[in-house]
Amino acid sequence: NFALGVDRLREMLTDEVAGLMIYEGLVDEVSLLVHPIIKGDGSRNLMGEVHRDIALTLDRAEAVGSGCVWLVYKRT
Repeated sequence: NFALGVDRLREMLTDEVAGLMIYEGLVDEVSLLVHPIIKGDGSRNLMGEVHRDIALTLDRAEAVGSGCVWLVYKRT
């Protein structure tokens, strides 16, 4: 919130909190690092339980080494 002087939040959030923040419109950018590994046991949805589609547009993509890709999406 720019009125409060906050323009960036960097946190490692639980999937439930991240999903809720996106669902409530509190997040305007989602940044993901995709690693070339498929996680086995315990895999789950990145954003917890989401009850409706939330449209995102790819803003940029960058290879960052060792097969990793950094994807940045903006909320549409």
